[in-house]
Amino acid sequence: MYASRDGLLEASITVERRRVKVGNQMLYALTYNGRYMPPTLKVRPGDVIRLKMRNNVDQDTNLHLHGMHVSPRPPADDIFIAIKYGQTYDYTYKVPGSALPGTYWYHSHAHGFSAPQVAGGESGVLIVDGLRKYLPHDLRNITEHVVALKDDQVDGDSIKTSPLSIGAATNRTVNGQQNPVISMRPGETQLWRLANIGANIYYKLHLAGFRFHVIAQDGHPVHRVYAADSLVMAAASRYDVLAQAGRPGVAQLETLPYNTGPRATSSRRRTSPPW
Repeated sequence: MYASRDGLLEASITVERRRVKVGNQMLYALTYNGRYMPPTLKVRPGDVIRLKMRNNVDQDTNLHLHGMHVSPRPPADDIFIAIKYGQTYDYTYKVPGSALPGTYWYHSHAHGFSAPQVAGGESGVLIVDGLRKYLPHDLRNITEHVVALKDDQVDGDSIKTSPLSIGAATNRTVNGQQNPVISMRPGETQLWRLANIGANIYYKLHLAGFRFHVIAQDGHPVHRVYAADSLVMAAASRYDVLAQAGRPGVAQLETLPYNTGPRATSSRRRTSPPW
């Protein structure tokens, strides 16, 4: 995780195609800093973000802070910036003091290349800190987990970037891993930051025997906490939820079947971190 200090977050991001572990496979992917699941960026309202981005792939690329109310003018969130092969660009963003706490994400928004680059791996999680102040005092120090959902389609020894189909078979990962484990004590409550940071796949998340208690959605704290047995997450959607363990055992976080239309496919149980 890259976290701000004294009102400033400074980091470098290098885009490159590398062979990395994706789930249970070694595949060529489009990576940030050599990782399919790059570091989470964590800031507070009022912070300044300075990101030095270098492009080591043979397509134009850039960076977009999805959901953030920051300037669209260069050197901030201008989606028409084109960082060419071998070039470096220095981004500077001013996070508004009024920014709402919650989960956001960052990804390529290069014109004509955004979908294949995100599908190839160019995406990560961004957190605006401060959500805990909305919780009861006895829950303000609970354990927190980022649960980033990334999907991939495989073409030989590489993640497929084109052509893409929402109806094609996909591998689904949590933080780039296949079936990772989240440990919880019986009765323990944790904050899970659920984020679909893929290009186009839907997830219908269900934790067998439990309910999600939603405290924020798409970077906005909810007016009233509500419980749900399952959550439908389109690409780019985020939920901040409270999850509470029951008696000792193992529960699977599943992706249930969900049909988005004639070209859709049913979700398979590919996303399943037990507690």
